[in-house]
Amino acid sequence: MSTEGEPEHRLMWFSSDALPPRDRFEIWRDTMTRKLLRVAIDPMSETPFRAKAVLRSLPQLRVGIGSIGPSIHHRTREIAANENDDVALLVNLRGQFVVRRGGSDWRLGPGDGFLLECHELGDFVAPETGTQLCVRLARPTLGAFARHVEGAFGRVIPAQNEALGLLITYARTLARGEIEYSPAAGKVAVDYVSDLTALLVGSTGEPAVLAGRRGLPAARLAAAKTYIRERLGQQGLTAERVASAIGITPRYLRQLFEAEARSFTAYVLEERLAQAFSMLNSRRLTTQPIAGVAFEVGFGDLSYFNRAFRRRFDCTPRDVRAEAMRTSRMAAE
Repeated sequence: MSTEGEPEHRLMWFSSDALPPRDRFEIWRDTMTRKLLRVAIDPMSETPFRAKAVLRSLPQLRVGIGSIGPSIHHRTREIAANENDDVALLVNLRGQFVVRRGGSDWRLGPGDGFLLECHELGDFVAPETGTQLCVRLARPTLGAFARHVEGAFGRVIPAQNEALGLLITYARTLARGEIEYSPAAGKVAVDYVSDLTALLVGSTGEPAVLAGRRGLPAARLAAAKTYIRERLGQQGLTAERVASAIGITPRYLRQLFEAEARSFTAYVLEERLAQAFSMLNSRRLTTQPIAGVAFEVGFGDLSYFNRAFRRRFDCTPRDVRAEAMRTSRMAAE
């Protein structure tokens, strides 16, 4: 599945904004071909085509999330003949999106998914600017789940499917730049995505039990962490609130964090301190009061913030701010 000469585990960003309008389709097509699915592209608007995407490449797994302008991505007979038997999950996150396959059209609402084989023909139609997710998985990674997935090709997987929602959250985590994946961590990620793929198509019996044990806990934990990171500055970020938001019990949420040898409270504190350190160390934010930084990342007590910060970083918030200001002055000289 890997592209020859291309490093695995890498994260790549793509934006058409800096490209000449006449070259955008060709460069986007080339990016798609090398990273996700081979396609030909036709515009559906007279305005200059735009595309922004982030793509994660792991051995046997590729994930891409992007905002794409009005266009049709074609999977012609010639293109399909050069493909392999990988499995692809397309998810419409925003806007209108239509999958044309075998003479039929499937309209995907926000959050709906569609599973297909990479060597089949078809078109993907985005009549308006929207956001889509593509997860490409090597078939051998599915193992015992493969026969369950076979029966799911060519049908819409509704947004209400819990495993699909968790897979979307986990895929977004993979496509973020803050995580670098070692080969061992990449293998774990592939296992989780395989498990969730099996669950979202309705695997039953022993394979479903195995997938549930491996994939669901990791995806639920990823969903919890994403929810927390996006709301660090809010007061009342309790286990009860987070658990309710992702549809599990507070006790189970705490167990998920404890399986990583830390508590829910410790994770929230660590994330808030890390964000505060980043803000205090930023040369762009040297005029923001330290108290303002503390409150912005969710601390309601400045004394507690100072104590926790010093325990974590072995220096005070004032020390970090002073170093940022010194570096800023040196850069300006």
